[in-house]
Amino acid sequence: MRRSLAGLLLVYSAVSLPVTGFVVQEISSCGIGEKQGNVTYKSIITFNHLTILEFNHSANNFVTYLPLKVVENFTTEFNNTIINYVKSEEKRCKDQIKTFWNNTAQRSVKPSMEVFSPEQFYGDDLPLLICHVWGFYPQDIVLSWIKNEKTLVKNVTEAIRVGDWTYQVVAKLDLRDSNPEDTYTCVVKHKSLDMPMMKSW
Repeated sequence: MRRSLAGLLLVYSAVSLPVTGFVVQEISSCGIGEKQGNVTYKSIITFNHLTILEFNHSANNFVTYLPLKVVENFTTEFNNTIINYVKSEEKRCKDQIKTFWNNTAQRSVKPSMEVFSPEQFYGDDLPLLICHVWGFYPQDIVLSWIKNEKTLVKNVTEAIRVGDWTYQVVAKLDLRDSNPEDTYTCVVKHKSLDMPMMKSW
C-alpha cells in the first residue's frame, strides 16, 4: 500500500502541535509536454491551503516555505522516506504516460462533414452555404471553399472543443453573387486523413 506524505506529516504534526481544525493536503501532478519524454512531476504539501513543502528535483529534497519548526523537523527526520516516495510516484507517472500516450496525445480521429444551405426565414437573410465539420482530433484543420474548381477562401476559424476530446468547426460562404449553375465544394484537410475530404453542393 502506498504511504501518503500528507498522512505522515499529519501524524507527525499531531504529536507536535495542539489539536486544531486545520487541514494538511498532499498535491501531486504529472505535467506532460508535446513530446513523450517531456514529463514533469510536482509534489507539494499544503497546510490550510498554504504551500509548506515542495519537492526540488535539482537538490533532491523538499524545500520549506513556512518557518515552522514542525515542518523543518519533518524534512530532516523523514527526508529519505520522502525522496523514495516521490521517486516512486515520479516513476509511476512516467510509466503511465508510456502506456496511455498513443491513445491520448498521439491519437487522431477522422472528421465527419456536412454541406447545407440553411432555410431563410426573413427576406433580408443572406443566402449562405455552410460546411460543418465535427468529431475530429487533433484540433488543427484546414477548410477551403472551391467554386467551379477555383479556390475561393481558406477557413482560418479556430476549431471549438466539443467536450468529448474532439473538435468542430463551421465555415460559412456568402452566396449573393452565385448563379444556378455554380458548383461549390468544401475541402477538408486534417492529420487523420490520407487525402482531403470533399463534399459538393
